[in-house]
Order: sequence, then C-alpha cells, then structure tokens
Amino acid sequence: RYRLEGNTPEGDPYLVLMNVNTREGSAWLKGTKLEGEEAKKYLERAYGAWVNDTYWLLVPYKLKDGGVVLADGGEEKKGDDAWDKVVLTFDNVGLTPKDKYWLFVNRKTGLIDRWDFVLKGENVPPSTFEWKGWQRYGKIMLSPERVDPASGRKIVFPVLAAPETMPDSVFTSNQPVPAR
Repeated sequence: RYRLEGNTPEGDPYLVLMNVNTREGSAWLKGTKLEGEEAKKYLERAYGAWVNDTYWLLVPYKLKDGGVVLADGGEEKKGDDAWDKVVLTFDNVGLTPKDKYWLFVNRKTGLIDRWDFVLKGENVPPSTFEWKGWQRYGKIMLSPERVDPASGRKIVFPVLAAPETMPDSVFTSNQPVPAR
C-alpha cells in the first residue's frame, strides 16, 4: 500500500492512495476525487514515483528484488579507505531496465558511501551521488541525503520514519495523516 501526497507544478495539492502490486487505487486533486483517465494518469505517476523513490531511498534493501542482477565490480581504494563495488543492472524489469549502478560499499561500515549510475543505457560518463548521514530509523539504517560532489546538488529525505505499524487510515482515507 502506498500514499503519495504532493503538489502539481502549478502548486495544486494532490493525493494518491494505491496498491503498488495491482496499481489500483484512488486519486484526488485539490480535494476532489478524480475519475477515469485523469485518475489513471495520477495512479501511473504515483507508481513511477514509488519505483524511483524506493531505489533512491532503499536500494540496500532492494538488492534481492526479482530481476535485479548483481555483479562484482572490483574494489576501489583511497588512502586507508576501501570500497567493494557492486554492479547493479536489471534483467528486463522495472520502468528503466537499461539503467546501471555501481554501489560503493564501505568495507569498514558495510554501508553505501556513494553510487555512480548511467541511465537508459546511454553512452555517457556516470553521474555520482554520495550517500550521507546514515542513521537508524526503527530497525533499519537509512541515509537521508544524497549529494552530487560535482555540483553540490542535493536530494534529501527530510522526514523519515520506520514505524513497525501504521494506521489503516493512512492508506485508505484521503484525510490528513494524524501526527504521531
């Protein structure tokens, strides 16, 4: 089950509640429930966001997903630091099956320090994002910040939590989620 809240480029609030396995659910724009093709468009957009965002946030926990292909990418050393490089590709699954990632796993911490990637099988130098601020959320470790060392651009997850349970209403009601 998935809940996505956001704003359109025009600043209008939207909400999508869906089952990511069936891709069925409901969508609201400015508080009004959408129907037909408009609802379908928001459900498709939400599914794409879920796929993308789960990789950006949870890739260490998705390495055994069906269709994920892992390979040994060797090692990299710099001074006293060393990383095992894990190459991640996809066996004809997902929304972008030609994407390729190199995960740099710190030998001392066992955590990803950075990933390099090339999207859509393009013949370009990889983009790099460093994974910063690893900390425990509930029973899992997450990195809430990605930084492109070349440009300084950041992707952040400013509000993270990993509760053991969630009220059903989070995934069934278009009402605001109560503060926990």
